[in-house]
Amino acid sequence: FSVIAKMLHDYLERHGDAWKTLSLDKATGDFLHSLLTKYGHDSAAATAILAVEKRLVSSTPTSAKTVEGMLRPGETLEGLISSSNHLSATTKAAVQAASLSGRSCC
Repeated sequence: FSVIAKMLHDYLERHGDAWKTLSLDKATGDFLHSLLTKYGHDSAAATAILAVEKRLVSSTPTSAKTVEGMLRPGETLEGLISSSNHLSATTKAAVQAASLSGRSCC
């Protein structure tokens, strides 16, 4: 999924919201093909993305324990996030979505 997410990121970075009215012309088709070639056939590019993902996944439990260790007794990270005036609504929504899916946001 990380490789597909990176492909989508690269496409959106170059074309923005153009996909909403997409009519597959040669230039768009060529670009999509180049992404598939880059990440689908270039194992080095895909391996690099997967290595970063693996490091993130392996460091998440340690980070969570570190954060939990800094909280006051009875205090939760989710509680701090929801009461913060310095976080954007988007950040708060991402935390809530992660919580609902059973995944850790931090």
